[in-house]
Amino acid sequence: MADDVYGCGKAIANANTPGKKGTICCRLYNAEQNKYYLLTANHVMHAGYSYDDGGWLEKPLPTIPKGNWVWGRRTQDIDIALIEIDAAARFVYPHADIALKSPRVLTTADQMAVTVTMVGQERWGLPWLIIGQIINHYSKQPHQVGYTDGEQPINGLIAIAQATMVNGKMVYHTLSSAGDSGALVYDDDHRPIGMAIAGDEQFTYVLPFGVILKNTGCVIA
Repeated sequence: MADDVYGCGKAIANANTPGKKGTICCRLYNAEQNKYYLLTANHVMHAGYSYDDGGWLEKPLPTIPKGNWVWGRRTQDIDIALIEIDAAARFVYPHADIALKSPRVLTTADQMAVTVTMVGQERWGLPWLIIGQIINHYSKQPHQVGYTDGEQPINGLIAIAQATMVNGKMVYHTLSSAGDSGALVYDDDHRPIGMAIAGDEQFTYVLPFGVILKNTGCVIA
């Protein structure tokens, strides 16, 4: 594994369902375990299904690119998968300082005021960087996320989009498309905000990094 190069926006899939790809968000490090992981959405590892694995898998499963899917949860609060990789493997961010900065905690003041970048699944070998804005910093009502096996509610998601005024009315357009589940979202100061897990025609829905790190016991690395 040490010769492999991973990075934000690269495609990832369960090796058993290689055609059902999502996106690598970032690299995480767990100091207690002294292990490194790739982060993506758990439904990516289940080819779009909303299954909850309850945490550590009894038997790690191989992924493409090389890694071992070892942990997964999909609840009303999270949709997270961890893929263990070699500590010596390289990881590439769009900006080198992203891994050095604390995740940004959003407030109401950030709505329509903060520009964000989503690192969508790479096209033509390059990360797909898409610019948008924070529309809603925290959803007070659960959002119904559409999975292959039906809708499931997820709490506390961030809504982002491209916002344009047309004939005096604000029009929203999503940043994400098929395959972008797991995409990293960060602000203009390169501070990580969260991981995209769903989208519709208007908005992309993002799981905040505070929730991700609390549930995994990891830091961005």
